[in-house]
Amino acid sequence: MSSLEKYVRPYSKAIVRLLKSTVKRNSNVWDDIINYRSEIQEYISQIGLELIVKKDEGFAFVKQFEDSEGNTLGLVQRRQIGFETSIVLVVLRQSLEEFDSNPTQLSTEKFITDSEIRDELELFFT
Repeated sequence: MSSLEKYVRPYSKAIVRLLKSTVKRNSNVWDDIINYRSEIQEYISQIGLELIVKKDEGFAFVKQFEDSEGNTLGLVQRRQIGFETSIVLVVLRQSLEEFDSNPTQLSTEKFITDSEIRDELELFFT
């Protein structure tokens, strides 16, 4: 028996995928995340991570534990973003809010063109 076979658990691939990015419902490891949720949480909690599963929305991810002052172990560094980036994020968030609050639209996805973003950003940068 190789060392890989000796240490691999049925949920190992799910943990690796979670450490890389968000896992969606259509992923081949989604069922492992649901079935082995407590085992995965126990394993990743040893390195200061928490498993977040949004079953109704169809995605799962890991988040760093924080103490009462907001400190973490530092797995992901926090960086301050600039004014321009903040404005772009505000414009995108506003567009998403408008889309979500309009029940007459039948589509489930929102697409924004470069020119639409540029038009919105001109209000802040003129």
